[in-house]
Amino acid sequence: MLRKLYFRLLKPRGYWHNRKYDPTFKMETLSNGHFSFSLKGRHICTAKPVCELEAPDKTACIIASGPSVKTITDTSQFKGLSCACVNGSYALAEQFGFVPDYYVVCDPVFVDCQKELFVRAIKGSKRFITQHHLIHRAAHIGLDLTQANEIYLYDDLRRPFKKVKKPLSFFSQNPDHYLTHKTHNMAYSKTPSKGLFSSSTVVYNALQVLFGSGVDSLYIFGMDLNSQKRFYETSRTAPTHIEESYEDRTLPSFELVREFVQIHPEKHIWNCSPDSRLPAEIIPKLDPNEALARLGTPAKQIP
Repeated sequence: MLRKLYFRLLKPRGYWHNRKYDPTFKMETLSNGHFSFSLKGRHICTAKPVCELEAPDKTACIIASGPSVKTITDTSQFKGLSCACVNGSYALAEQFGFVPDYYVVCDPVFVDCQKELFVRAIKGSKRFITQHHLIHRAAHIGLDLTQANEIYLYDDLRRPFKKVKKPLSFFSQNPDHYLTHKTHNMAYSKTPSKGLFSSSTVVYNALQVLFGSGVDSLYIFGMDLNSQKRFYETSRTAPTHIEESYEDRTLPSFELVREFVQIHPEKHIWNCSPDSRLPAEIIPKLDPNEALARLGTPAKQIP
């Protein structure tokens, strides 16, 4: 209560989101530009800035957790492809024995609900991409982040770490780095080193990172955008607000993705969920089995 009062009385409103951090949660910038985190004086992990992330392949897949993943005839085809798993979709990599190039998580609620799966995923993926709030939460509940192979850190521009949140007008005045929506409080970061914008799905964070790190062609699987059980769940384990946030957050954010690929003709994106709520005029749709079949060809490129 005193900490909340302190922030309300002595800090500007745009800084209030920082009150959720334990005051002993510290980030030190090392001489090599990497970050060392600690909580209550105990080392948590070391992370690299996301600007050091280089895509191993110009073509990549993002695997989300929608139940349409079960419609894929042979998910073992993901082996050999550059894949990003998000949240619980790492369960697919476990099942079929492939190692994701990326693992992206930004929601502390997922970590609370899926602790064991989360720890297995950071150990079993080549690169773990996240933000300050999730590192804080994972450490607070006693998870060992040093088990991750590599951690890449970005700043959440909706809740920047130890900074005042900037208004949307700031980002609209910097078109070299950001796109802003004309009617909704939503933006897209073309430069992940300056931070990312979150939406109602972690896929939005992941695609900003991948496009920003050098990926040119992205194929998204399992982005159904509905409230059905995730493909790896036997019962609902974490809340979802995807349906009620669709009009105000999800749709506007992907309208910005469409704008991004329109002004960058070297960038391509396909929604490989047959059941996705997102219209094909926003992100073009492709049957997931056809996408995987074509990705398995040497060109890895859909004409």
